[in-house]
Amino acid sequence: MNIDQLNSAKELRLYRKNALARTLEREISQEAPTEMLMFEWSKKADILIDKALKLVIAEIDSPPEFTIIALGKLGGLELNYSSDVDLIYIFEGDFEKASKIAHRFTKLLSEVTEDGFVFRVDNNLRPRGKDGHLVNTIDALERYYEIEAHEWERQALIRARFVAGNRAIGDGFINRVRPYVYRRSLDVGALKKIRASKLALERTAEDEGWRNIKLGPGGIRELEFIVQAMQLLNGGKFEELRTTNTFEALALLLKHKLISKNKHDDLIDAYRLLRRTENVLQGLQDRQIHVIPKAKDEVEALAKILSFSSGAELVDKLDTYRKLVQRYFSELFETSYEKLEIADEFQANLETCHNWEEIIDSIPWFKNHISKRIQELDMADKLSLDDVSERLTFLAETIVQEALNAGMHKISKAYGTPRTAEGISAGIAVLGMGKLGTFEMDYGSDLDLIFIYSGDGETDGAKKITNHEFFTRVAQTALSVITLPTRYGRAYNIDMELRPSGNQGVLVSSVEAFERYHLREASLWERQALLRSRPVAGDAGLKSGLAILLEQLIFERPLPHDTAEQILALRKRSIEAHKPLSGKIDIKFSAGGLADIESIVHFLQLTHGVKDKKLRLKKLAAALHQLQIAKFISDDEFIALNRAGGLYRQLISRSRLFKASSLSMIDCSDEQFEGIATSLKFKDKATLKNELQHLMKETRNIFLKYLATR
Repeated sequence: MNIDQLNSAKELRLYRKNALARTLEREISQEAPTEMLMFEWSKKADILIDKALKLVIAEIDSPPEFTIIALGKLGGLELNYSSDVDLIYIFEGDFEKASKIAHRFTKLLSEVTEDGFVFRVDNNLRPRGKDGHLVNTIDALERYYEIEAHEWERQALIRARFVAGNRAIGDGFINRVRPYVYRRSLDVGALKKIRASKLALERTAEDEGWRNIKLGPGGIRELEFIVQAMQLLNGGKFEELRTTNTFEALALLLKHKLISKNKHDDLIDAYRLLRRTENVLQGLQDRQIHVIPKAKDEVEALAKILSFSSGAELVDKLDTYRKLVQRYFSELFETSYEKLEIADEFQANLETCHNWEEIIDSIPWFKNHISKRIQELDMADKLSLDDVSERLTFLAETIVQEALNAGMHKISKAYGTPRTAEGISAGIAVLGMGKLGTFEMDYGSDLDLIFIYSGDGETDGAKKITNHEFFTRVAQTALSVITLPTRYGRAYNIDMELRPSGNQGVLVSSVEAFERYHLREASLWERQALLRSRPVAGDAGLKSGLAILLEQLIFERPLPHDTAEQILALRKRSIEAHKPLSGKIDIKFSAGGLADIESIVHFLQLTHGVKDKKLRLKKLAAALHQLQIAKFISDDEFIALNRAGGLYRQLISRSRLFKASSLSMIDCSDEQFEGIATSLKFKDKATLKNELQHLMKETRNIFLKYLATR
């Protein structure tokens, strides 16, 4: 039946039934990729919806202007084979007639007869859901999305697409609500709400758990939330990202270097398999189901249709992809509620400030306030060492971000927006190095920072300066905010020696200059330092691009032939430079100390991380464990190094807490050493000293095995 000749509800239903059967045949035979078949099915749905609307409007005298906007899967041109269609109705003119059109149209599509139905219609995404008007004007919709809408409702508009009726009205609606979707910046609170929406949806599928491939852990919705959050974070800057389609959005995120090639490929493959599985489940029964069957024979049958050799292979492949999705979701949304809470509390603190001086005062006050809270929980044994380090890291990240925001606000007021030669607004990001980079901050830690901006150009204000000058002033302001002494002390000491060319280098570098320096001039120790670096603040898109660049600079170029010798020589110089006085031990720099463990891990990461991407971890303990799993260190070596590393970090943390110093030096004869021993549950300080000396000897022997015998 020719789609142009459909002139009745019965013909629409029969066409839909035949088209679905043909599409499902092509899916099962893998005649075309899933994304192409969903696109074609969505376009058929567009035509059926348009035909149905014309049939209804033809029955109305002097009909008002009427427009249909698709959201959800149809809006994204990736409609399931038995999915609801999420629709919003917009009108201009007579409200009563528009309501009549909406009700008749909805009934025509969704009413079940002996010929089936056209589509089930879901209008619940309209303003106020079931309590709102079925039809709305553009003005009413714009007011709602500007003032009343929840974050998830604005998020849903990512997929808003005109499908039928008056196109000018449809395009006008999308253009007018776009500023409420793609804002210039997305705050922590907004991300928190997006994550809360995802968790609420997951709870609705608790009874089915993993079997629910849509709402369960690592399922379709979780993956879509990753992509949509990335669009929301970056779509204000890159208009090209404002696509409704998930597959296209992933390709564009890769194009703009906002995700790595590995992450892109993982998410594409995961989404394709999840959606193909869902399509087959729904298409065979023409029911809206998202659940892998319980019965083994049904799983085997599903696996066969999906071209897997067995049900177990299908389940294993789904499990692998869903774990990846969960990991990427956690990375993006930073699963620790503590970070979100610290950031929210900091915002509330800033809102009480009335001028620049109060802002400067509030930052060290807030740092001291949160640090004290962490200390109390730490000393009461309510937090693990990792919990303490992570919370102190989150605190530092929050302060760096807010200091950078303050700098951007202050300098932008004077010079306007910095823009690249292409006219795109330029951004700045901060790399956290050392303990900040590895989530291992402790009491009294300094901050090792590098400032990088996106590209050269000049500002667009009345008084123009180059982007380099602009971002230098932003960095200077941020550093001043963090380090300026106040009546509450200073927030942190800052070390900038790890920037290109160290203290002789410029304060800020462009991405291009940073990359060029590390490719042409940087020493091996600087490459080693990048192993402990990550973007911690600044422009979200730039941070994503820098994360990818860091992996390339660390792992995707040849190592010097004398890598082991250089690392060994560096450790010898470090030991000489940090020789402790008699009776004292430098837990970090002494032979067998923490720096030996870091050197072992870094050497093995640099050597094997090219091929084994699972080794590319920031946290020392996690990297050690992965090296053990990959058999690059023995089980006994892992046990010894993990035990030593844990004790060293505990000692440094407690020593700095007791002495309020950033040094890693301890005096075993000191009275405070006795207190540290007691707080760590050792019998006495002699027992702790013996354990420490034993572990340092073991560590040194392992270090020499890997770096001095090559």
